[in-house]
Amino acid sequence: MILTLEKYFVLLSQSILKKKYSNVFSNSIKSPLKCKSIQGIILILFSFTLSNCDKFNQQISEAEPKDKKNQVIPYMTIVRSSGNSLIKHGDSTQEKGVIGSFLVEGDRVSTEKNSWIDIQYNSETLLRVFPLSSLEIKTLKTIDKKSIISIELFEGTLYNKVFYANDSNKFLIKTPNVSSSSTGAEFISSHSPKGSYIKVKFGKVVAFPRIFSLDDKDPMDIKPEEKNGKIATSVSEKMLLLENLTEAILQLNPLLQKPLESIENIDAFAKLISEIYFASKKASFSDSEILEFNGMSLTDNKLIDDFYNISKELQSGIKDSKKIEELEGNRSSLENLLSKNNYTDYKSNTSGLEEFEIKITSKNITTTRNNRKKWVTRSISRKLSYYKRKGKYKRLATKRKFKTPREVYEYYERLDKLTLTENRVEVGTIITQDSSLIILHTSEGIKRISAEEVLEIKFDYLRQNSY
Repeated sequence: MILTLEKYFVLLSQSILKKKYSNVFSNSIKSPLKCKSIQGIILILFSFTLSNCDKFNQQISEAEPKDKKNQVIPYMTIVRSSGNSLIKHGDSTQEKGVIGSFLVEGDRVSTEKNSWIDIQYNSETLLRVFPLSSLEIKTLKTIDKKSIISIELFEGTLYNKVFYANDSNKFLIKTPNVSSSSTGAEFISSHSPKGSYIKVKFGKVVAFPRIFSLDDKDPMDIKPEEKNGKIATSVSEKMLLLENLTEAILQLNPLLQKPLESIENIDAFAKLISEIYFASKKASFSDSEILEFNGMSLTDNKLIDDFYNISKELQSGIKDSKKIEELEGNRSSLENLLSKNNYTDYKSNTSGLEEFEIKITSKNITTTRNNRKKWVTRSISRKLSYYKRKGKYKRLATKRKFKTPREVYEYYERLDKLTLTENRVEVGTIITQDSSLIILHTSEGIKRISAEEVLEIKFDYLRQNSY
């Protein structure tokens, strides 16, 4: 039985009084007056003890909230959203996943058919959750400016962009039968009833079979002499380093899901792991997969932080109607920036946050061109990805010639209009983009257009206008 400080002092005072006044207690029946006086002394000492304990406990309780108040809870943010997704929070509440929704440790996310979201943490980690996917944020911490992220992928597909400046950061994705980690890579993690696979486009990813009896510990951290040391050694031997354009696939094996207590023969289980076929091979990426990666861009971290702080302040229960109105206005401005996928700079003033329009001068003309290039390439990548999912996409027909824009439309089933600098206009079908160049098939032939020259894009132009 564990005694609190309060109970300890109470018992101690009673013990001392009982020893000192044992005779009085024994004669309490004969001397009721003395008994009452002794009871009074006990009550005084008891209340004194309680008051001291309360003060001591109060000092502790006052210190704890102060630390907790200063402690910033790490969060991830949905920066892009399409379709329907659901967030189930650790406190059993749930909400629809929309742009600006926040996720903390213990939250679960699931996407429906034809739905996807982009989740960002700090300025180095971005995840795209594909349709019909389900995951949980198992660990989300920042210790001494070092990030530790652990994602449990139950089913579906994740596209991951991770670029840490410091290798001491940790980013892990766990499926039911594969664990993978990286500090710098673009890679895909996927799990289905058939098994799991890791596919690396760029960078390095360490992957190994996930054995539940290791309690999700890194097998390299387990000593051979420990109870599960033999199992860890077998897993370490299956560890793979996946680099540029490589992949690994592991079929689902229910035997690997066993807890350590249920394993009767450790040696036989370790041998079973050693017989697992888990090897890397060369991987190729389809156009749609490359477009998905190209369409993933980090949001300005300051924008996310400002949005979060305003949202938390609105939830704090403030009663000043003018302040609430001001905060709502600021939140609406930031929400518009997120929803428009606009990554130009923005500034704050006393009336709230507003978008900062960059003036074209000789000093910042390079910045303007770069921002325009980013906006164009992002917009096209997202639209082409949408076309592919909807089946409205054909490969570039280099040998095919068209006489009119309508013939281009009839072949590709869509037509786009680009407004360029110097009052130029190009009408055709955007097929793809190569770095900062746009490949446009027009009635005049195939044209390569620099993204810096594009001022406006109208997709599916022929649906809105007739020739």
